[in-house]
Amino acid sequence: MLLLVGEEGLHETDIRQLTTAVSIELAAATVWSMNGVNCVGSENPYGYGCISFGGNDKALNLWESMTEDDVVICVGVTPDEYTTNLQKFAAGDVFFITQTANAYGHIRGSFQHSALHKFHQINAPITKVLKTIITEGKREVYSTTASPLAPVELNTCVLEPPRTHYADMKIVYQHLHKWWQPGSLVISDVCLAYKDYQYVTQRPNDTITYFSFYRGSAMGGAYGVAVGAKLAQPDKRVYLFSGDGCFRLYGGSLNEAKNLGIVLFILDNHTYSIVAPGLPAILPSVHPEKYHDTLQQVDYGKIAEASGWLSYTVAPDLSNFEDILNELERYKKQSILVTIPVDPNQILGQNPRVRNL
Repeated sequence: MLLLVGEEGLHETDIRQLTTAVSIELAAATVWSMNGVNCVGSENPYGYGCISFGGNDKALNLWESMTEDDVVICVGVTPDEYTTNLQKFAAGDVFFITQTANAYGHIRGSFQHSALHKFHQINAPITKVLKTIITEGKREVYSTTASPLAPVELNTCVLEPPRTHYADMKIVYQHLHKWWQPGSLVISDVCLAYKDYQYVTQRPNDTITYFSFYRGSAMGGAYGVAVGAKLAQPDKRVYLFSGDGCFRLYGGSLNEAKNLGIVLFILDNHTYSIVAPGLPAILPSVHPEKYHDTLQQVDYGKIAEASGWLSYTVAPDLSNFEDILNELERYKKQSILVTIPVDPNQILGQNPRVRNL
């Protein structure tokens, strides 16, 4: 039995507790999509991690070992390229629980196309269905084979440190994951963060909302989301990871957001590093010099300051990182840009979409 959790239940009350209760009731190994992390509790004993894009090793191994003998329950999931890599579910029975009519990924109102074998779709309020599963389990024990409890460490790969003069992003993400203030909104643009953050942090942070705007790969779009979130709730702490390539698409609009109190982390690696690994497959006959996958380095701090923002630059050895975070807590109204020197060759989360090329 496998439970796959997506983001559709994000606004449901107690969704984290409910998915945990269902996992325990069914003794079901639980995995989640990039944004499904908002619907899973950090203490879920069966939590194996994120699958597919930036997925954790244990979760990916579990997902890829699925056979016709398995049953998968999908809670508010969209089987898109970043979640299932456009591969059909190999399980013998696939149950989709959804409360959104004609949502992204539906074909004529159904997810039938995503299953290789038996398919069942339940169009009903997610909370009601999950509570019913729990209630029925109390009345009569489900005849499912219990999954092993998830290990403490969800990754097996050994991550190489960055080269000299670059910050170790593994340490940066792990530190921030513990540092976020409760109630914060953390957004990832189409940059390394939306592949690496979930891989490094491994488990949910129950006190924040973490969202990645990946569909359509619209670089720079997350900046507009951060602005909108701040206008909607001025007192909410909004943090944004964005790449130096993404910055090129909205950098001229910083001045209008200078007094919103947004914190923007720029991952400065002077490379379009999401696409760079796939270019040899996409353009096999083109010389690498013509890939146009590199960026001229820019002083993003000066651009921010000229636009009325505060700016800080993280030292490669992270010696000033804690001081910068303390400064971020001091300012509530003025927007702040933090530049982080990132090694384009430091590989953290995987991009299984490259295999499709």
